[in-house]
Amino acid sequence: MAAGGAAGSILLSVGLTDTIRGGDITLGAGRSTYPGAVGGVVGLSGGQADAGGAVLVTGGQAGQQQGGSVTISSGGSDVSSSGDVSILSADASHLGESGNLRLQTGTAVADDSGSVVISTGASLSGSGGDIALSVGPGTRSGGQVLVSAGPATSVKGAGGSVHLSAGDGLNLNSRGGSVVVSAGVGHGGSGGNVDVLSGAGVASMSGNVTVATASSASAGASSGFLNVRTGDSDTSSGALSLSTGSSSGGASGNITFPLVSATRVTQAAWLFLLDLQLTRNQVEDTL
Repeated sequence: MAAGGAAGSILLSVGLTDTIRGGDITLGAGRSTYPGAVGGVVGLSGGQADAGGAVLVTGGQAGQQQGGSVTISSGGSDVSSSGDVSILSADASHLGESGNLRLQTGTAVADDSGSVVISTGASLSGSGGDIALSVGPGTRSGGQVLVSAGPATSVKGAGGSVHLSAGDGLNLNSRGGSVVVSAGVGHGGSGGNVDVLSGAGVASMSGNVTVATASSASAGASSGFLNVRTGDSDTSSGALSLSTGSSSGGASGNITFPLVSATRVTQAAWLFLLDLQLTRNQVEDTL
């Protein structure tokens, strides 16, 4: 204990060498051979003060090759599950916010920056593990989940894409996974919206929006259905609006219904349906 000055530091280091590899420092807790016992704990903590001390874990600096790695791994088990890895900030008092959790790669000058890979392990006899992204509840409003690709700063570069895809069904009778996008339920108010928008073009046209089912890869099999409908209601269901945008300097866009030889519904019949807002079953009864 230091009464009037700074407390002393503890430095653990390995001496300098001119060989191919520097010396190691290994910190290990004690073992126990007692049945059912738990191994000892290695604890690292910053000092307590008005501002708490930090804990810094960094890999070694490299002069010409790759810098040292930092690996955090749980312990394995001979007959049971491996241990968990928990990275979290502490709870905040009633006067402040809880700490942020940031996962970020470094900046690169002459090459690509590093990737962030979040994946679960494979299972040989069960299901693959889940990846859950969730935001905690708030009294004013729930937090947001923001997923965005990076911008391109070069003249002919393209901004990064955001790909959301379900898993493949690799066996003969297995099905591909589904992609479900749904808004939140409103208890007392309206439910949340689902908006699908293309990007605006500052000096050119805006991007396209394509909603389509995949082509069938098997002979004799049909492609998937495309179902566009509003939900059921005890009073009046929602309307279905199909329109093109207005144009201040030219013609507005067309709405085109291509003729298909395999159907009895003609282009004129489709326009008739839109005007009268008949259901599909009512139309088939009149044809």
